[in-house]
Order: sequence, then structure tokens, then C-alpha cells
Amino acid sequence: MELIDLLILGLTLFFLAIWWRSFSVVNGDGAKNLPPGPPGWPLVGNLFQIILERRHFIFVIRDLHNVTKDVMLITVPQLPDFLPILTPLFRKQMKRAKDLRKAQIECLVPLIRNRRAFVERGENPKMEMLSPVGAAYVDSLFTLKAPGRGLLGEEELVTLCSELFVAGIDTSTMVKETLRVHSPAHFTLSHATTEDTELGGYKIPSNVNVEFYIEWMTEDPSLWKDPGIFRPERFIDGDGVNVDMTGTKGKVKMLPFGAGRRTCPGLALGLLHVNLTLARMVQAFKWLPAPNAPPDPTEAFAFTVVMKNPLKAVILPR
Repeated sequence: MELIDLLILGLTLFFLAIWWRSFSVVNGDGAKNLPPGPPGWPLVGNLFQIILERRHFIFVIRDLHNVTKDVMLITVPQLPDFLPILTPLFRKQMKRAKDLRKAQIECLVPLIRNRRAFVERGENPKMEMLSPVGAAYVDSLFTLKAPGRGLLGEEELVTLCSELFVAGIDTSTMVKETLRVHSPAHFTLSHATTEDTELGGYKIPSNVNVEFYIEWMTEDPSLWKDPGIFRPERFIDGDGVNVDMTGTKGKVKMLPFGAGRRTCPGLALGLLHVNLTLARMVQAFKWLPAPNAPPDPTEAFAFTVVMKNPLKAVILPR
């Protein structure tokens, strides 16, 4: 080996040693809090984890997205919900629903178990838990007790977590009026009676599902003046002042997020996102109607009720 080769080799080893020393801080308190990986190879190690991990987290998210979408689409009220006697005619749909529920449980239960281990015992072997104890929604559910039954089971935790995933990111007076005229869903989540009760003057036997049609409230002229007209100012000085959207205070006039124990757990997050998004869109752009393309209020069902024909507008920077 010639002298020049030895010199090149020596310089290479020298710079590798410096690189090793400079970039070997892994999840420490130093200035470089780098992603997890073998000491000295944090960045490369993280790539190895992604490539070699038998089931990386990104694939879990993909599967969870697909399952959640399918669950939302299949929970649209069906004929057997109103005429249970017809249930045997819907065996295929019932099997599909059970298969989806099984897939939902298989997808979420491992995540819930890992989070519980982190919350209760501090276990975090793969360094996947980035949020501190108490920061995740599910953390508050681990110690929650159902009256007379004790702690919630894993399937109940799956149900509550999945409801949060499908929570609407879908409020100012404009937002409130939009939610009144076009609720995110036409029905609330199904409620069920645990004992004989009375509702609206009718006797409801135990162990039956009760479906609430939200649109009847928002279209009721005894509750709203000119209910078919889009009038945001009604929430400033009209019949919408002090209207509560949660269904827990005063007279119930609109329930865009459901009510009671089955109310949407993402209500606060959804309203926050809608308000921030709308504010930024109005702040940054001037919106004009597209020529010969007025807004079409026709609805279609996806995750929630959406516009069948997307809005067409001319957008100009402010």
C-alpha cells in the first residue's frame, strides 16, 4: 500500500471517528436529541428500523384508516335498524359488520395494550410513546369505571377510541349555521334503553335501539324562524342566541355532534379545527363565486354528510 493510500485511509478513519462522536447522542439530554437507533448510528439506525421492522407503525396507521372508513360507511342506518324482523334477510351485511369489528379490535387492541404498559409500568421498549402520561385520550380511559361493572374492557376501549378517530374535523356564527343547515350526520349514534322508559310521551321497552333524526329539529319552524334559509346572524340576535350544540343545556334545538353519553368525543377538536381553518382561509384569500357555478347544497354520505358536488370558487390572494 502506497503512502497516499495510507494517508487517505487515515483521514477517512479520523473523520469517521469525529462523526461517530458528534452524532452518537441518542434520546439524551444533549443538544442533539436524535431519533432512536444503534449508538453512533442514530439516523441510519432509524432507517433500518423502518426497513426491518416486521410491522412498522405507518402500516398500522394505514390499516386503521381503512378499517375506520369502512366502519363509518357500514354504520349508516339500515332497514333492520327500524324493522328488526327483517334482520335475517341481511345476513351478508351482518357478517360484514362482524368482520369489520374483528379487524377493528385486532388493529387497536395491540396499540391500547402498549399504551397501557407505558402508562402503568413505564414500558417503552421501541420508543414509540412520544407523549407523556396523561396526554393521550386513551390514558383517561384506563381508570374509568362503568357503574356497577368496574374498569372498562378492551373492546369498550376500542369503541371509545374509534369514536374519537371518526370525530368531525368536518365555530363563529357561519360555522354554527352551517352545522344547523347541514349536520355532519342525519342521525345520532344509536342509543339503547336498558330499562322500560318514556320518551316524548311514548313508552319505550327495554333493550331496543332508539334512533334520533337530527334534521327534524333543524327543519322545525316552531324552533327556528325560516329554517330553510341560511342566516348566520340568527346566532347573534335571533333564535340561535345561546343555543347549546351539546344537547345538555336548555332547550335542545340542534345536535350536530349527538348528545348524552354517546356524544361525539371529538366535538371540541372538530370545532377548533373548523374555526381555525375557516379563519385562515378567509384571512389569506378572497373568495368569489365561480361564473355559472353557484354552490350546490346537494348532500352525499362519505365519512359524514358532505357536498355531492364540490364547491367551485375563484380564489385570490389578499
